[in-house]
Amino acid sequence: MNLLLTLDENYLPPCKVMLCSFFASNPNETDVTVYLLHSAIPGDKLEELTDFCALFGAKLRPVTVDTALFENAPTSKRYPKEMYYRLLSPLILPQEVERVLYLDPDMLIINPLRALWELNLCGKTFAAAAHTGREPTAYSLAAPRSAAPATAISPTGPMPMTHTLSPRRTRVLPKWRMRSIRCGSTLSMNTLTPASCSST
Repeated sequence: MNLLLTLDENYLPPCKVMLCSFFASNPNETDVTVYLLHSAIPGDKLEELTDFCALFGAKLRPVTVDTALFENAPTSKRYPKEMYYRLLSPLILPQEVERVLYLDPDMLIINPLRALWELNLCGKTFAAAAHTGREPTAYSLAAPRSAAPATAISPTGPMPMTHTLSPRRTRVLPKWRMRSIRCGSTLSMNTLTPASCSST
């Protein structure tokens, strides 16, 4: 299972909590790779997170993204530029990655995610879960801040980017890479070059 995270250094503590909850709720997942898209997380912090993932038998694959991407996007301390990187993840991640499960770094995973990982997308490029509040346990744990989905609790509520969609997304990347993806009027598939991002 490939997990996708996009965050800055400030989100590392809640990210570790999220990962703990993932492994606690998914004990049968023995082949997990965590792809981390970031721009400025220090090397020693990345080493700490690598060791942390290794405790659960998972591999961390950090990918450094050019800070020029989304340079004019609105940001705040709570919503850093890195939150946008998921939008271009099919173009940033290594070509051999064909499917990822995106998780917000401040969620708690309370159920297994295997069914979501294996979801048949019926030819679509990605799927997302709605915040329906139909799961009583999840709803009671998350209320009143958000109507959380059945398998995750997001303490900050749905982010503006996802609106009514859960931050849990399964993506099929080759199909997405074949499409022209534009962000604003200047950034497109053609402007993202290998020099824009690198694995670290």
